[in-house]
Amino acid sequence: MRRSIKYILLTSVLSVLGGVTMSAAAQSVAPMTQDILGFNSQFVAQIEISNPYDSPQKANVRVYSSDWHLIEPIYLSNANRILAPNQRVIVTALIPFTHSSHRVVYICNSITPRLGGVGQSYRGEVCGKVSAQRLS
Repeated sequence: MRRSIKYILLTSVLSVLGGVTMSAAAQSVAPMTQDILGFNSQFVAQIEISNPYDSPQKANVRVYSSDWHLIEPIYLSNANRILAPNQRVIVTALIPFTHSSHRVVYICNSITPRLGGVGQSYRGEVCGKVSAQRLS
């Protein structure tokens, strides 16, 4: 009796952990890091986001400063959209330099599942680091 209870508990824990690990590992942003050189008061960064899941997902892209404060880029394409299963989309961000000639930002994609047109639970957020250097 004890053996079967231990087996059931162990199997349950492993299947739950396996499910969490598989869904978190599937989400990505490409490239994860990039270095950009600019000659102007702003720079352009592009990342590719994807929906690795078998159902439509709501993607929300945000840009954060190096100290993780939300910043408003000059332009951000595809910031909020529904991605079809296995769809990939390029996101373009036009970001101003601050008063310095170097800026680090994080472009993050969060995915929320959709079921019947209604968002369900937050799946997680993946970020790419962009380091920009102004040459002028």
